[in-house]
Amino acid sequence: MRLQKSFVKSINRVKKMKSKSDDKINIYALPKGWVWVKLGEVAEIISGVSFKPEQLCKHDVENVRILRGGNIQNDDYFLLEDDYFVPKNIVSDDQLLRKYDIILVSSTGSKQAIGKAAIIKEELNNLSVGAFLRIIRIY
Repeated sequence: MRLQKSFVKSINRVKKMKSKSDDKINIYALPKGWVWVKLGEVAEIISGVSFKPEQLCKHDVENVRILRGGNIQNDDYFLLEDDYFVPKNIVSDDQLLRKYDIILVSSTGSKQAIGKAAIIKEELNNLSVGAFLRIIRIY
């Protein structure tokens, strides 16, 4: 319920905004008072963590768990036994997942996986996404 309220607040902020978009794309009519905006005007899009195989390390409270496309199923995310872990020093603060972030599979070898998404519903520690995923963080 709190997640829904937060999401509704975000949507209400978007509805009150004036679009900065120069190129108006009107796919369909919007409700009165709404405007079309580009995603980048209301949210930050953050790339996932890139790492080399030799940077993988064991599960430890100091290391960061990396979510991949397989962690996202049915609009939710799951921690798996075979998740990767990397040292915290190769992950920027912006790449650490926060409550209400949306994680999105943006590229992969599977057409079925593209576009899978999940919302982070709780505060988490040392969790990020791999390079084929994106974090969408509402302003």
